[in-house]
Amino acid sequence: MTIPAIMDLAGLWRDTLRDYTPLTSYCTGTMGKALSIYVGLDPKDPPDISDCPLIIIVPSGTRPGRMESDNTYGIELHMGINDGTFSDWQSKNVAAEMRGLYRMDTMWGHIQDALSAIAASKNLTDDVIQYSLNTEAFPLIQAQAIIESRLPNTIGVSITL
Repeated sequence: MTIPAIMDLAGLWRDTLRDYTPLTSYCTGTMGKALSIYVGLDPKDPPDISDCPLIIIVPSGTRPGRMESDNTYGIELHMGINDGTFSDWQSKNVAAEMRGLYRMDTMWGHIQDALSAIAASKNLTDDVIQYSLNTEAFPLIQAQAIIESRLPNTIGVSITL
């Protein structure tokens, strides 16, 4: 039996996100720039705010299912957009809202749709373990998703992604 490597899944996600028209159109149409996608991260030379919008795919672990019903993969998605704008409410002396938070959440929705399409076509089950937003480096709006992806273990069958 052949079990796909975690990098096979990371590459599949990269290619799917790169080619997913609703996501790429949203980035160019709303943020005025093409989406950058990275697999892995160089901590000594990470992308910066000028590279946004971006997605960094970081494979974080695997639990092969030789003795289990599933092969389990852990992948983190790090996302960033450059958006320092606020809603028009700010001029009306009421609570202002960061547009970037809404834009990041919309981008995340497109990412989830793309990953759901992969899951359906490849018999994967994806569970978002955690999704969080961060504005500490404003105007860089960051998000992180920790995803566990499971592929059924079928004895005697080679599994391809």
